[in-house]
Amino acid sequence: AGLAVDNEVRNNTTGIYVSAGGFVQGNRIYSNQTGLEIGVSSDSTRVFNNLIYANTTQGILAANGGVPLYSEIRNNTVWQITGDAVRAPGNNRGIHLLNNLFHVEAGYVLNIDSGSQNGFTSDYNLFHVTGTGRAVSWGGAVENTWLEWRIDQGYDVNSSAANPLMGDIDGADNILGGTGGADDDFRPLAGSPTTDAGDPNTYFLAEPGPNGGRGNIGHTG
Repeated sequence: AGLAVDNEVRNNTTGIYVSAGGFVQGNRIYSNQTGLEIGVSSDSTRVFNNLIYANTTQGILAANGGVPLYSEIRNNTVWQITGDAVRAPGNNRGIHLLNNLFHVEAGYVLNIDSGSQNGFTSDYNLFHVTGTGRAVSWGGAVENTWLEWRIDQGYDVNSSAANPLMGDIDGADNILGGTGGADDDFRPLAGSPTTDAGDPNTYFLAEPGPNGGRGNIGHTG
Protein backbone atom coordinates (compact mmCIF):
# COMPACT_ATOMS: atom_id res chain seq x y z
CA ALA A 1 0.00 0.00 0.00
CA GLY A 2 1.37 3.40 0.88
CA LEU A 3 0.60 7.09 0.73
CA ALA A 4 2.57 9.61 -1.35
CA VAL A 5 1.18 13.14 -1.29
CA ASP A 6 2.69 16.50 -2.31
CA ASN A 7 6.28 15.36 -2.89
CA GLU A 8 8.92 16.40 -5.40
CA VAL A 9 10.55 13.25 -6.78
CA ARG A 10 13.35 13.39 -9.35
CA ASN A 11 16.43 11.68 -10.77
CA ASN A 12 15.66 8.08 -9.79
CA THR A 13 15.21 4.83 -11.66
CA THR A 14 11.55 4.84 -10.53
CA GLY A 15 10.12 8.00 -9.07
CA ILE A 16 7.25 6.53 -7.02
CA TYR A 17 6.31 2.87 -6.64
CA VAL A 18 2.76 2.19 -5.46
CA SER A 19 1.29 -1.19 -4.48
CA ALA A 20 -2.15 -2.49 -3.48
CA GLY A 21 -4.39 0.13 -1.90
CA GLY A 22 -1.85 2.89 -2.46
CA PHE A 23 -2.81 6.53 -2.90
CA VAL A 24 -0.61 8.95 -4.87
CA GLN A 25 -1.73 12.57 -5.16
CA GLY A 26 -0.34 16.02 -5.82
CA ASN A 27 3.24 14.97 -6.54
CA ARG A 28 5.72 16.53 -8.94
CA ILE A 29 7.56 13.58 -10.51
CA TYR A 30 10.21 14.34 -13.11
CA SER A 31 13.51 13.33 -14.70
CA ASN A 32 13.34 9.69 -13.61
CA GLN A 33 13.47 6.68 -15.92
CA THR A 34 9.92 5.70 -14.93
CA GLY A 35 7.84 8.36 -13.27
CA LEU A 36 5.35 6.20 -11.39
CA GLU A 37 5.02 2.42 -11.25
CA ILE A 38 1.88 0.56 -10.19
CA GLY A 39 3.34 -2.63 -8.80
CA VAL A 40 2.68 -6.26 -9.56
CA SER A 41 -0.62 -7.63 -8.17
CA SER A 42 -1.72 -4.20 -6.97
CA ASP A 43 -5.44 -3.65 -6.35
CA SER A 44 -7.38 -0.46 -5.69
CA THR A 45 -4.58 1.97 -6.45
CA ARG A 46 -5.45 5.62 -6.95
CA VAL A 47 -3.23 8.06 -8.81
CA PHE A 48 -4.70 11.58 -8.73
CA ASN A 49 -3.55 15.11 -9.63
CA ASN A 50 0.14 14.42 -10.23
CA LEU A 51 2.46 16.32 -12.55
CA ILE A 52 4.62 13.65 -14.20
CA TYR A 53 7.07 14.88 -16.81
CA ALA A 54 10.43 14.47 -18.54
CA ASN A 55 10.75 10.83 -17.46
CA THR A 56 12.79 9.00 -20.06
CA THR A 57 11.12 5.58 -20.46
CA GLN A 58 7.51 6.07 -19.38
CA GLY A 59 5.44 8.37 -17.27
CA ILE A 60 3.19 5.70 -15.71
CA LEU A 61 3.91 1.96 -15.77
CA ALA A 62 1.34 -0.67 -14.77
CA ALA A 63 3.88 -3.41 -14.13
CA ASN A 64 4.11 -6.76 -15.90
CA GLY A 65 3.48 -10.08 -14.17
CA GLY A 66 0.56 -9.34 -11.88
CA VAL A 67 -3.15 -8.73 -12.15
CA PRO A 68 -4.13 -5.36 -10.67
CA LEU A 69 -7.90 -5.46 -10.25
CA TYR A 70 -8.49 -1.74 -10.28
CA SER A 71 -6.20 1.20 -10.94
CA GLU A 72 -7.79 4.65 -11.12
CA ILE A 73 -5.54 7.14 -12.91
CA ARG A 74 -7.31 10.49 -12.81
CA ASN A 75 -6.46 14.14 -13.34
CA ASN A 76 -2.76 13.75 -14.03
CA THR A 77 -0.55 15.64 -16.43
CA VAL A 78 1.90 13.25 -18.11
CA TRP A 79 4.41 15.00 -20.40
CA GLN A 80 6.87 12.78 -22.26
CA ILE A 81 9.70 13.97 -24.51
CA THR A 82 10.74 10.33 -25.00
CA GLY A 83 8.92 7.12 -24.15
CA ASP A 84 5.26 6.42 -23.43
CA ALA A 85 2.85 8.33 -21.23
CA VAL A 86 1.09 5.16 -19.97
CA ARG A 87 2.53 1.67 -20.47
CA ALA A 88 0.63 -1.48 -19.49
CA PRO A 89 2.47 -4.70 -20.38
CA GLY A 90 1.50 -8.19 -19.30
CA ASN A 91 -1.81 -8.97 -17.64
CA ASN A 92 -3.34 -5.98 -15.92
CA ARG A 93 -7.05 -5.65 -15.30
CA GLY A 94 -9.27 -2.67 -14.62
CA ILE A 95 -7.11 0.27 -15.70
CA HIS A 96 -9.27 3.41 -15.64
CA LEU A 97 -8.04 6.66 -17.19
CA LEU A 98 -10.06 9.84 -16.67
CA ASN A 99 -9.42 13.58 -17.01
CA ASN A 100 -5.72 13.23 -17.82
CA LEU A 101 -3.55 15.45 -20.01
CA PHE A 102 -1.18 13.36 -22.12
CA HIS A 103 1.66 14.82 -24.22
CA VAL A 104 4.13 12.66 -26.16
CA GLU A 105 6.79 13.53 -28.71
CA ALA A 106 8.43 10.19 -29.51
CA GLY A 107 6.37 7.39 -27.94
CA TYR A 108 2.76 6.41 -27.42
CA VAL A 109 0.20 8.17 -25.28
CA LEU A 110 -1.17 4.73 -24.36
CA ASN A 111 0.80 1.52 -24.93
CA ILE A 112 -1.53 -1.26 -23.80
CA ASP A 113 -0.72 -4.94 -24.33
CA SER A 114 -3.53 -7.30 -25.31
CA GLY A 115 -3.39 -8.93 -21.87
CA SER A 116 -4.10 -5.59 -20.19
CA GLN A 117 -7.31 -4.72 -22.05
CA ASN A 118 -9.75 -6.46 -19.70
CA GLY A 119 -11.80 -3.85 -17.85
CA PHE A 120 -9.91 -0.96 -19.47
CA THR A 121 -11.70 2.40 -19.66
CA SER A 122 -10.52 5.79 -20.87
CA ASP A 123 -12.40 9.05 -21.35
CA TYR A 124 -12.33 12.84 -20.93
CA ASN A 125 -8.60 12.95 -21.60
CA LEU A 126 -6.65 15.43 -23.72
CA PHE A 127 -4.19 14.01 -26.26
CA HIS A 128 -1.33 16.16 -27.51
CA VAL A 129 0.93 14.23 -29.90
CA THR A 130 3.84 15.86 -31.70
CA GLY A 131 7.03 14.79 -33.49
CA THR A 132 7.13 11.04 -34.09
CA GLY A 133 4.67 10.35 -31.27
CA ARG A 134 1.53 8.28 -31.77
CA ALA A 135 -1.71 8.07 -29.88
CA VAL A 136 -2.10 4.39 -28.98
CA SER A 137 -0.65 0.93 -29.36
CA TRP A 138 -3.59 -1.38 -28.55
CA GLY A 139 -2.29 -4.92 -28.37
CA GLY A 140 0.09 -4.02 -31.18
CA ALA A 141 -2.54 -2.29 -33.35
CA VAL A 142 -1.29 1.26 -33.88
CA GLU A 143 -3.70 4.19 -33.76
CA ASN A 144 -1.80 7.26 -34.90
CA THR A 145 -4.26 9.86 -33.66
CA TRP A 146 -6.90 10.24 -30.98
CA LEU A 147 -9.58 10.30 -33.67
CA GLU A 148 -8.40 6.98 -35.16
CA TRP A 149 -8.38 5.48 -31.65
CA ARG A 150 -11.90 6.71 -30.97
CA ILE A 151 -13.29 5.48 -34.29
CA ASP A 152 -11.46 2.14 -34.48
CA GLN A 153 -11.62 1.03 -30.85
CA GLY A 154 -14.45 3.10 -29.36
CA TYR A 155 -12.56 4.58 -26.41
CA ASP A 156 -12.10 8.22 -25.34
CA VAL A 157 -15.39 9.25 -26.91
CA ASN A 158 -15.52 12.47 -24.88
CA SER A 159 -11.80 13.16 -25.11
CA SER A 160 -10.08 15.51 -27.56
CA ALA A 161 -6.77 16.32 -29.22
CA ALA A 162 -5.36 19.83 -28.95
CA ASN A 163 -2.45 21.96 -27.81
CA PRO A 164 -3.02 22.25 -24.05
CA LEU A 165 -1.57 25.78 -23.86
CA MET A 166 0.66 25.42 -20.81
CA GLY A 167 2.85 28.10 -19.26
CA ASP A 168 6.65 28.28 -19.44
CA ILE A 169 7.19 24.56 -19.00
CA ASP A 170 11.01 24.70 -19.01
CA GLY A 171 11.15 27.73 -16.73
CA ALA A 172 13.59 30.59 -16.50
CA ASP A 173 16.59 28.27 -16.91
CA ASN A 174 15.17 26.84 -20.17
CA ILE A 175 15.77 23.31 -18.87
CA LEU A 176 12.86 20.91 -18.61
CA GLY A 177 13.27 18.94 -15.40
CA GLY A 178 16.84 17.98 -14.55
CA THR A 179 18.01 19.10 -11.12
CA GLY A 180 16.18 22.40 -11.14
CA GLY A 181 12.58 21.72 -12.07
CA ALA A 182 11.03 24.05 -9.53
CA ASP A 183 10.69 26.78 -12.16
CA ASP A 184 8.93 24.55 -14.72
CA ASP A 185 5.48 26.09 -15.08
CA PHE A 186 2.71 23.70 -16.16
CA ARG A 187 -0.19 25.94 -15.24
CA PRO A 188 -2.77 26.19 -18.03
CA LEU A 189 -2.93 29.53 -19.81
CA ALA A 190 -6.09 31.48 -20.53
CA GLY A 191 -8.06 29.66 -23.19
CA SER A 192 -6.49 26.29 -22.47
CA PRO A 193 -8.70 23.40 -23.67
CA THR A 194 -8.01 21.68 -20.34
CA THR A 195 -10.13 24.23 -18.46
CA ASP A 196 -13.57 22.99 -17.38
CA ALA A 197 -13.26 20.06 -19.79
CA GLY A 198 -13.17 17.11 -17.39
CA ASP A 199 -15.92 14.62 -16.72
CA PRO A 200 -18.84 16.73 -15.43
CA ASN A 201 -19.55 14.09 -12.79
CA THR A 202 -16.13 14.32 -11.12
CA TYR A 203 -15.31 16.39 -8.04
CA PHE A 204 -14.05 19.92 -8.71
CA LEU A 205 -14.47 21.89 -5.49
CA ALA A 206 -10.78 21.55 -4.58
CA GLU A 207 -9.89 23.75 -7.56
CA PRO A 208 -9.05 27.36 -6.75
CA GLY A 209 -11.86 29.73 -7.57
CA PRO A 210 -13.30 30.71 -9.85
CA ASN A 211 -13.55 27.06 -10.85
CA GLY A 212 -16.22 27.28 -13.53
CA GLY A 213 -18.39 24.66 -11.87
CA ARG A 214 -16.59 21.81 -13.59
CA GLY A 215 -13.25 20.02 -13.22
CA ASN A 216 -10.24 20.67 -15.40
CA ILE A 217 -8.31 18.06 -17.34
CA GLY A 218 -4.84 17.43 -15.99
CA HIS A 219 -3.20 17.87 -12.60
CA THR A 220 -4.99 21.14 -11.83
CA GLY A 221 -8.41 19.43 -11.92
